[in-house]
Amino acid sequence: MGRAIVFCELVRRLLGKSSVALLLLVSLAASSCHRSASQEESILIYVAASTASLIADLAKDFEKESPVRVTLSSAASSALARQILAGHEPDLFLSAHPEWTAALERAGKTQAGSSRELYSNDLVLITREGEGFEVKFDGACDWQRSLAIGDPMAVPVGTYAREALVKLGWWESLKKHCVPSSDARAVVMNVLSGRCAAGVVYGSDVVGQKGLHVVARFPRRLDVRVRYTLTLINGASEFARSFMDFLQSDRALEKAKSLGFLPALPLASEGAKKVIVEEEAGSFDLSPLWLSLKVAFFCSLLSLVPGILLAWLLARREFPGRNLVDAICHLPLVVPPVVTGYLLLLCLAPASPLGAFLANSLGLELFDWKGAVLASAIMGFPLLLRSVRLSIELVDRRLEAAAATLGASPLRVFMTVTIPLAVPGIITGTLLCFARSLGEFGATISFVSNIEGKTTTLPLAIWRHSQVPGHEAETFRFLIISIVIAFAAILASAALAKRAERMLGRS
Repeated sequence: MGRAIVFCELVRRLLGKSSVALLLLVSLAASSCHRSASQEESILIYVAASTASLIADLAKDFEKESPVRVTLSSAASSALARQILAGHEPDLFLSAHPEWTAALERAGKTQAGSSRELYSNDLVLITREGEGFEVKFDGACDWQRSLAIGDPMAVPVGTYAREALVKLGWWESLKKHCVPSSDARAVVMNVLSGRCAAGVVYGSDVVGQKGLHVVARFPRRLDVRVRYTLTLINGASEFARSFMDFLQSDRALEKAKSLGFLPALPLASEGAKKVIVEEEAGSFDLSPLWLSLKVAFFCSLLSLVPGILLAWLLARREFPGRNLVDAICHLPLVVPPVVTGYLLLLCLAPASPLGAFLANSLGLELFDWKGAVLASAIMGFPLLLRSVRLSIELVDRRLEAAAATLGASPLRVFMTVTIPLAVPGIITGTLLCFARSLGEFGATISFVSNIEGKTTTLPLAIWRHSQVPGHEAETFRFLIISIVIAFAAILASAALAKRAERMLGRS
């Protein structure tokens, strides 16, 4: 209280009494608004990403007629269900696949008998405008081009796509061409960028989307209808039940139809309700571990020489744009990794000039482990650069000057004086880059997707298994492996740096 009085007195002397009065009025108004907002009833609904725009529009209509504020959290149904299982407590959950609602029911997280099928959707095959090819679903599959789908293990849109392709008898011949994506939006981006020739998404995903062409809708005879289930979570208020009723109204259904959704209709057979997410039983697959180590090794190797040279340049030379170069190099540390991956996709996809040049003129394929190396190198490079630069800045310039006066060329001074004395920082930076690449997720999945055997590194394997009911054991194993490797890399970095310092006589 005393500090507030002193502050007001300071403001009064600087700005005058009228300004203090205005400040008090603003404060009272803000306090009043805060109290009103805190007293306002609210409900929280977790919604599948494909329904976010629809539910947001319907929530605005509901708020106009009810003293309730509706808050949305949207993501893949699998991710939202995992959060609820872990203890999150929304009022409602709208899932794009009934399996996740069933998982919550089995865990006792939902109100008994509250689940309702709200809307449905179609699966469609899309491509970029102007591609101009046809697909017939009544014959054998002769597809030889890349096909973007949601991750069939973890993402509902991918689960439905796999189910449809299995029923067509196409899955075995097509799966080697499939590019699993994190959600339907990622599928659309893979198609628009030219990364994939076509993709499988919901019919509502292409409504109002420019640059896409619907090649065909998967036939209804397959009994694969996307089903959106809405359920009340334990502890939900009566307002949540009112919003649930509103979402099932004719008015809400009309808006849903305008955005490409369909009414909730019963499936033609019980067999179509089975979720195809289980993989064939077998031994624990360690391929993500070996791929992660491979990617981390080449990431460190690729970053080492440029990192040392750029670190020396920033530490020892003044030049126009030096601060800008420094900022660009450290940018991956502060921007979301998904931004880096998205930019890589835009710049290096086959539809881009650079991507077309790399693919057609140089024959360089980046959408495999090499792309994972590139994404990881960009994310880990700032750590290596920063460590090496600090180490070079600690090198006594008098030693470099003494070597130069004895006739050593700048290159020889660099190789025989600067580099040896900076070895501890180089070792530390290299191992930090190695460890960072082991944990890289956002840029990798955005750029090269989660392709089993090609780009599924440890973080991507953890994400995939964590989204599948019954895969808790696999998730935990990969978690332990990741922690052990990261911990070992940090300890090795400290030990090697200490040893290098002793060899240089610093301790």
